[in-house]
Amino acid sequence: MFSKTVVIFLILVTTASAASTVDIRLGLAQIYALPYGGWDWGDYDASNNKRAYVSDIGYEIAFNDWSANFDLRTLILPGEENSVAVIADLQGRFYFSKAPVRVYVAPGLGYNHTEKRMPTWVGPAGRSKRDYFRFPVTFGVKAVSGNKYLDICYRIAPEVPMGDLGDHYFDEARDFYLEQAIEGEFGWAFSKHFGMTGKAGAVKGNYATTINSGEDASAYVPFVEIGPSIYF
Repeated sequence: MFSKTVVIFLILVTTASAASTVDIRLGLAQIYALPYGGWDWGDYDASNNKRAYVSDIGYEIAFNDWSANFDLRTLILPGEENSVAVIADLQGRFYFSKAPVRVYVAPGLGYNHTEKRMPTWVGPAGRSKRDYFRFPVTFGVKAVSGNKYLDICYRIAPEVPMGDLGDHYFDEARDFYLEQAIEGEFGWAFSKHFGMTGKAGAVKGNYATTINSGEDASAYVPFVEIGPSIYF
């Protein structure tokens, strides 16, 4: 009993001594149609242009030389073949330099749950539901100047399936995907407890973007989002 109490006390003291941040962002993503044959830029199917809604909730506990980051992202594509993806990543960010320019690497574990409405030749449309384990690794540079910062990073995240990969309504999922993303994030603290964060970038290669882009659309999905930050 005493040992458990000591462990809980140390966890609480350690957490209380760290700086915590909650980021809440909303934004848009765009999947662009490719020209027929890949060459004639004046001839393409505009219906392959798809606008998606994105949301991003992040929580960070920061110490001197490292931090723990949890990120929950949602991608929603409306329309006849609507799709919803929920991606959660937990990463430890380790810094190799001091402010104002901090170089870091952030390995972690994650989860991707994606549902897509799949049309069929007969009968009502069904939904394909897939779950993937993720193993993200992020490399980045964070520049800090007073109450502002700029964070530029590159992320790779292998995805491997959970459970059976049998065809679900013609959804031929693979047993391996590799997400690649480049992101830029700008933060500005207006006061001790509140600020604003904006993020922009492009992502490709994970299961959610691959099944929605396909051969008739660009593999890269650019996005932009903005929202408030709360500091503790």
